[in-house]
Amino acid sequence: MPSRRRPHRSTTTRPNDLSFNHDGAADEEYHTEEADNLLSRKNERGRRAYLVALQWWADEYKSAIICGLSIIILSIVLWYYDGKLVPSLSPGLDLDMLVIALVTVSRVAMGNVVEACISQCAWIWISKSHQQRTNTVARLEDFKIFDEASRGFLGSVALI
Repeated sequence: MPSRRRPHRSTTTRPNDLSFNHDGAADEEYHTEEADNLLSRKNERGRRAYLVALQWWADEYKSAIICGLSIIILSIVLWYYDGKLVPSLSPGLDLDMLVIALVTVSRVAMGNVVEACISQCAWIWISKSHQQRTNTVARLEDFKIFDEASRGFLGSVALI
């Protein structure tokens, strides 16, 4: 007995002009709704993955912004007071104290970003996919080297 199923027809959107004659060219406005749905789902998944990545690295982005702002403020302060006598900004606040505070803020913020990036590199290095891709075997010693690199200058030199 023959099947009663109808062949699948994709719904298409065409211009309202009845004299439209489609010649099969790829650049004509002739899309199926299914293709549009696939594209919109793919774009939505890409947007979601992008937003998740932004959320994972939000603290590092904030630290990078704080570091940049403190360097900009420090540059403006030093440019403004260049060649002038050392002022007393307010009781208990001198120019050298302001400079030290801004340098410390930028150093700590940059250290936060660098530490997070080095730690992420460590996890990528010991991941199975990286080991399979590079035909290497990660050891616990490798993780220790990355950990020391995230903590200071000598560890970073040892990693390089």
